[in-house]
Amino acid sequence: MKKFNNLIFGRIVACLIPVALMQGCTEDQQLLFDSKTAVITGYLYAGKNLDSIRITQSNSYAGDGIFRTLDSLVVNISEGKDSYILDFIGNGYYQSKNVVVNSDLNYEISFLWNNAEVYAVTYIPKINPAQISDTLIYRQQISSTGGFNPGSFDQSEGLEISWDNNTGDYYFVQVENVEDSAEYIFSFLQELIEEGDTLRRPFIRSEPEIIDFYAINAFRDLQQFGRHRVVVYRLNPEYAAIYEQSGNSSISITAPPTNVENGLGIFTGISTDTLFFEVRKE
Repeated sequence: MKKFNNLIFGRIVACLIPVALMQGCTEDQQLLFDSKTAVITGYLYAGKNLDSIRITQSNSYAGDGIFRTLDSLVVNISEGKDSYILDFIGNGYYQSKNVVVNSDLNYEISFLWNNAEVYAVTYIPKINPAQISDTLIYRQQISSTGGFNPGSFDQSEGLEISWDNNTGDYYFVQVENVEDSAEYIFSFLQELIEEGDTLRRPFIRSEPEIIDFYAINAFRDLQQFGRHRVVVYRLNPEYAAIYEQSGNSSISITAPPTNVENGLGIFTGISTDTLFFEVRKE
């Protein structure tokens, strides 16, 4: 899951300085973008090792367009009285396999770049248990030749994932089949696989919202039989901010979202809860 989220953020960061954005920036913001600013891409997952922080260099519209990583920095992570120097592992990535991220705490990151301290702090939200309305659902396999019963298209059956959200936090949900070789509910897709076609593994991902439930429509959302994993992500507002910006027109953007001092990017904490359900052939 971390790799997937880092790809999302990396795509957004790559678009932070388009021409239209520069046109909407103040003079001070343009100077910041032109100064080869450090950009942090950092996600801290509650209960996981600290293993996926990347530090790169911004490149404004006036720059040469070359993507550069910031390597061999002395990057410090601290939590209360505990402090750790991260290991540089190449290509702008820093990690510490000895550090397990704990929830309900603040974590700080800092390093020196261009004679200034680049600094950010984030809170790691508590893991919030979720519930699922059922762990077993039945679907008829639908044949491309019309070999299905009238009930095959019944859209009334589904699942609901729910959790408490009295604090008004952001959440999103991801659902994916975890079988090594899952059979498709729509048989024509299965036939394509058998004929050698490569299909993208189906999954569901909602948008970050202030919500306390997510509904899975068994007919519309589920494409395969077998065991499915549901991951409920609890987010900080800065994560939701980068997602919201990615859906905006760049013409309306005045500055990229960031919680980094003397730099750009996002340093944020995330917690997850995981549930499972199974889809069986009727």
